[in-house]
Amino acid sequence: MLLRRVSSIALLGLLPVASGYPQTAVPDSQTGIPTFQLRARTVVIDVVVTDSSGQPVPGLHKQDFTVRDSGQPQTISYFEEHSGVLTTSDTPAPTRQDNVFTNVASAKVTDSVNVLLLDSLNTPIEDQSFVHNETMKYLKSAEPGTRMAIFTLGNELRFVQGFTADVGVLAAALNKQPSRPQSSALLPTQASRAGEGEQLDQMKQMLAQSDTGHGADPTMAASIAALQQFQAQTHVFETDQRRRQTLFALQQLGRYLAGIPGRKNVIWFSGAFPINIFPDASGFNTVDSFTSEVRETDALLAGAQVAIYPIAAEGVASDQYNSAEHHLTGVWGANDAREDQSQSLQQEASLRNAAHTTMDQIAHDTGGEAFYNTNGIKNAVARVVHNGSRYYTIAYTPTNAEMNGAFRPLVVTLNNGNKYHLNYRRGYFAVNAKKEETAEKIADPLHPYMGHGMPDSTEIPYTLNLVPSPTQPAAGAPHAGDNAALKGPTTRYTATIWMPVTSLQLTTTPDGLHQDSIEAALVIYDQTGKALNWMVRNVNLSLKPERYAAARQVGIPLRVEIDAPAGEIYLRTGIYEQSSHTAGTLEVPLSEVVPGVVASR
Repeated sequence: MLLRRVSSIALLGLLPVASGYPQTAVPDSQTGIPTFQLRARTVVIDVVVTDSSGQPVPGLHKQDFTVRDSGQPQTISYFEEHSGVLTTSDTPAPTRQDNVFTNVASAKVTDSVNVLLLDSLNTPIEDQSFVHNETMKYLKSAEPGTRMAIFTLGNELRFVQGFTADVGVLAAALNKQPSRPQSSALLPTQASRAGEGEQLDQMKQMLAQSDTGHGADPTMAASIAALQQFQAQTHVFETDQRRRQTLFALQQLGRYLAGIPGRKNVIWFSGAFPINIFPDASGFNTVDSFTSEVRETDALLAGAQVAIYPIAAEGVASDQYNSAEHHLTGVWGANDAREDQSQSLQQEASLRNAAHTTMDQIAHDTGGEAFYNTNGIKNAVARVVHNGSRYYTIAYTPTNAEMNGAFRPLVVTLNNGNKYHLNYRRGYFAVNAKKEETAEKIADPLHPYMGHGMPDSTEIPYTLNLVPSPTQPAAGAPHAGDNAALKGPTTRYTATIWMPVTSLQLTTTPDGLHQDSIEAALVIYDQTGKALNWMVRNVNLSLKPERYAAARQVGIPLRVEIDAPAGEIYLRTGIYEQSSHTAGTLEVPLSEVVPGVVASR
């Protein structure tokens, strides 16, 4: 997809709607629970306390806990026990009007919600099938009222099913693309790894046979060294690509979950968890090239109250010599085959143990729990859902008020000396009021959020009024949108985006003007994800005091027209605020737009 940037304009192209346009401001989440946001001074920690048998421990009180931030004791200002009981808001959800859409999370207030993350980027396809079957078994026995959403991670994060307690809906979503098993081009299979080793071994045997008493063939030795270097460089590249794509996917997931109150248990099924995606207790990360990505990922997940539960996708791990993929070539004799097999088994065991260590570290750092070497993925998911909804929420204002971006380790202990096990996030980045700029400037910061089918970002909540334009263009008239090659009959749509003032960080000038700089984008997609039409505009907001007062009541409206062809078509909209580096996105199937209805809010 290509988003073409247009030079900065002041409210041209996206014209502000008259302030008298009927509008209901987007409501803020009213949960009564303080939220650990990127710009907040309050830190929120969710703590799961379990006994020696792994069961949650109820009935603890605020005075039972001590919290240390960077080694310094903190005063707990908020404390709540969550017992796993499903609760709902006393206020019924409003009925959605025709042609009015929103990226504001519609989830009911619950003790926790759960996310199934099916990872095909880092998982062999045969293990994906095992995970799929085990997950279907779990759904058949899930506790009533368990609310889940489903995402997949391939070349990008894809939204499959929003939060629902309907196991039938979840099962149907699992049986549809893109949640079905898919192969990863960046993940070597057991067969490919074995093939690489066999190729090298054959070349080494040829090298040994070339020595007839006058020394081995130097050309053959150089070829072996070159092949080894090529294989090593290929593996490093593939691992780095998977790590980068995984980090970005977790950032997208954090932005989506940030709009939903309470704890989120992300159940991450994977066969090869990329290393070094979270800082250690000191905030240090060993891959310098990923420092900024790690920092942003960790901050987003902390702000969204996300705990990660890694589950090894292989179940009970088997070695490559017992897998259906493996076969011996017959080049070696019996003793050589046994020696080759022993070395390969040792290498594979080392890789598997390293992966399990990484899983433990990810779970430890985010407050979750890792599961591997188990036949019962179904049982592991059940444990996550059960324990992850029975926890304690602790909040405090750090005694060190300096938001300098440094990593601050957290230690939570029980004062009564009971030998309970505590799972909680082990630290956070004390980020400044504005997100830190990355060293590399992004040419179009909204571009990464605008892919078809990606989860909606909710950092900037807004509503969208979308209607067919009252006056359709005549045949042959210029198209609305930036794709000059758009062909065929089209329908013109009027899109009006309403943003609450509280979702933006407007600055006030000495003469009372309220200003901000945002980027707005619209992309028309077909069902395959091909971009058919698009618009990208920079908008400089400058509101006089009386206009700002009205905007506080009804929001800030932006209106634009864009043309779309017939068929299974989707409109994806997005807003990006330059000062805070936050985004909001919303994707709407045009099939849900009701003809002849003029939306009014």
